[in-house]
Amino acid sequence: MMIVPIALLLGRGYGQQVSVGGSINYLSNGVHLTYRLPSQSRWTLDAGLRVMVNTYALNANRQNYVYYQNGYAANLWQHSGLLVRPQFRIFGYRHIGLNAMGNMLLSCHALKYKKHRWPGTEVYFKKAAPAMEVTIGLNAYWNISKKVQVNAGIGYGIALLHYSQYGVNLTTGEPVTTIRIGKRGYQGRWDIEYVGLDGMPMFTMGVSYRLK
Repeated sequence: MMIVPIALLLGRGYGQQVSVGGSINYLSNGVHLTYRLPSQSRWTLDAGLRVMVNTYALNANRQNYVYYQNGYAANLWQHSGLLVRPQFRIFGYRHIGLNAMGNMLLSCHALKYKKHRWPGTEVYFKKAAPAMEVTIGLNAYWNISKKVQVNAGIGYGIALLHYSQYGVNLTTGEPVTTIRIGKRGYQGRWDIEYVGLDGMPMFTMGVSYRLK
């Protein structure tokens, strides 16, 4: 809860706008709190903290695994991530407008998934590892007053995963070693997947309050 007043103080000293919102990312779902750095007339840069919310995926992937939205936070620190969002105003008319938007999410979280086996289902857990998601897209906004703005955006890009090969079978308690197979075969622990092609694109929605 201390994050909100700290961000407001930072925003009043250096920023121009504070934003609160949520997003559906390839890596995870979550909520974010950002503030806008001093910027040019058409360019803006928002940066801040994103809190990951463990969300169970309803669909199975190619290997018949069911993920927690490709990421699982096992403790408080794994829920936290860094969000950077540059934007360029394409056009604005009265209270509405459209921006070109970049979105970079940096996080470090675990992986938890199910594998359907006969006669039951086994649950696996892998240790935390760094992950990064970078997308580009469009963001539309509506100024409902001089201070308050509502915005929503969509993005496509890549997700860079670095999950460990080592984990544990939570059903049996036994340690396991697995190999993550990407579309180009095994390439070490790193794997690249495409946001918007391998799954849904990135969606974001939020409310901003202008400080100046």
